[in-house]
Amino acid sequence: MNKLSKLRSPREKLSVLLMMHSLMRSSVVDFYKGKEEVSSMDEELPLTIFILLYSRVEDLVAELNFIDDYVSLDPTLESEKRLMTNIKV
Repeated sequence: MNKLSKLRSPREKLSVLLMMHSLMRSSVVDFYKGKEEVSSMDEELPLTIFILLYSRVEDLVAELNFIDDYVSLDPTLESEKRLMTNIKV
């Protein structure tokens, strides 16, 4: 997440968020040795907030808005739109 502000392209920034999301989910599975996983948005949202707050990304809101603008222009990015909606919450 810390390299988010160093990247220029919204596509690259989006890939960082997708990687963060994937790593977050797999880390929970690894921690609980496969017995637990993040199965709902109620479980995912606090983890996402924690990661974003502790990542110390400069101008996080601006970065997220930039990515969200890009995602909203492409109708093929439905799952990415849901991710952005969850992150912006």
